[in-house]
Amino acid sequence: MDKENQNAILLDDLGKSTTNQLILNTSNTNNTFDNNNSSNNNNNNNNQETPGEDVDPNKKGKEKIIKLKFSDIFPKKSDISDGIQKLREIQLYKEVLQVSLFSLLEVILIALIGVAYIIGLSYIPYTNTDMKYVETHTNQFYNPYPVASIYFLTLATVVIVIGIGYFLLIFGLKKSLPLIYCTLIPGVALSTLFFVFVAAGVDPWYYALDLPFYGILGVVFFISAKVMAKRVQAPNLPLIFAVPLLVHILIIGIYSFVLFPFYRTINSEVARVAIRILVHPILCRINLIVTQTFVKKYKNLKYPHLANAIVFGILVESALFGRFLIATVGSAKAQVVTSVLSGLGEILLRVAAPIITKLIDYLKNKFLNMKPEIETEIDREHNAQYIINSMVVEKSSILSIPFLLHFFWKHRLVFNFSFGPTPPDLDAMIISAAIQLAIDLTADFISTCGEAIQNIPVIAVWKQSRVKYLIWEILNWLQMCTLIIYVLRTLPSTLYCSSDDPCTCSLFLRDELFYFCNKNSTIMTSSYN
Repeated sequence: MDKENQNAILLDDLGKSTTNQLILNTSNTNNTFDNNNSSNNNNNNNNQETPGEDVDPNKKGKEKIIKLKFSDIFPKKSDISDGIQKLREIQLYKEVLQVSLFSLLEVILIALIGVAYIIGLSYIPYTNTDMKYVETHTNQFYNPYPVASIYFLTLATVVIVIGIGYFLLIFGLKKSLPLIYCTLIPGVALSTLFFVFVAAGVDPWYYALDLPFYGILGVVFFISAKVMAKRVQAPNLPLIFAVPLLVHILIIGIYSFVLFPFYRTINSEVARVAIRILVHPILCRINLIVTQTFVKKYKNLKYPHLANAIVFGILVESALFGRFLIATVGSAKAQVVTSVLSGLGEILLRVAAPIITKLIDYLKNKFLNMKPEIETEIDREHNAQYIINSMVVEKSSILSIPFLLHFFWKHRLVFNFSFGPTPPDLDAMIISAAIQLAIDLTADFISTCGEAIQNIPVIAVWKQSRVKYLIWEILNWLQMCTLIIYVLRTLPSTLYCSSDDPCTCSLFLRDELFYFCNKNSTIMTSSYN
């Protein structure tokens, strides 16, 4: 009987276990369906009228918005005390120091590859080829030179293609489709259009079509997103692509046609420092916030790598532009002062990032009656990845810009880097870069400590697979080095002058760019290498 009872108990337990497993499997099978319909069910429950209550038809079906208080923006006393306790732990500083050292090694590797790439580009004879064109078309002396422009656009497309191949190997075809549709197709289309116009002899092909080309790129980008949206069944993807692209084009236009030309005409170092410390961070922050806001949807669509790739391109561009502004701010002393101020600004922005995010949520909640966003762990990890990428590209740009300015001086008539007849002092630029790098490393260390005590998982994310991101960072770095040289090209003259002799034009850029014009206002064609 004891054995029979034991068998009965075992059978009973087995039956219960099987039943529980069936229930669990059924629950897991229906979990996706339940999650997809939970919001609908909640809305239906909210719309049901309770007997005996009067329901306002205007409020019917509306979700109740929780009102935030201004005090919610700032950290609580318990969080502050926890942060102070973490600052007393020696382990925190060890981990932050480890991240700083490994990031420096990564920066050196990326910078070495980038410098080798820049030196290689500088040996292409843009000047001799394009200046022959200028000598026979003197009214286009500000022409950005088709040979150089075509080359750089094509090269950027080639780097994009290499990046596509990398994603195919790492993530497979299915996850790489968004990148193929929305990066490769527009890039190839834009480069092809440039080739067609040059081959057809459209003259002047560049300055008449530069901004429309950006528009064409936007249209191709949007159509590509439409096609991809059908493939991945995500109808909101065109909007996700279109809005950040529109803002990005606007920001690039401000840099190319407003900020850089105006920056070159300023004689005051104080004014240049102010532009670098105030105007540049604001433009970059707007670009980054808009991009991050829209690419959040990629995480919901299970394309986090694409979100990181898009934001990384913005970070690289911001870093290169910022370092170019510092390198051309004036004297070595002014460069160091600007670096110190920008480092302090970086610490402030990074440590205060959670407060800034909560402030934005508070303003949207108060004035737009919008529901505050709940930050998930995935959001925190992606924010940490953005911070890491920003650390890498900022320091890589510090090491690369001096060599860019030095080796491209001989092409000063083709690419407008505010060069004069005297080549820049490479030794002085390297010393300045070393000081800037020390300032940036200090800022990174302080900022990473501040982020660690706020539970931003920078250290944890850094310890994850860095090889994938390292390869992607190198590819993006090469692409953006190519594009910044293209953006910092000479501006077209017919936007400001229609004279056959550009030396007679009363341009606000003349003193800076026409140093090769002599006192008799004739073109010195022997002034180039």
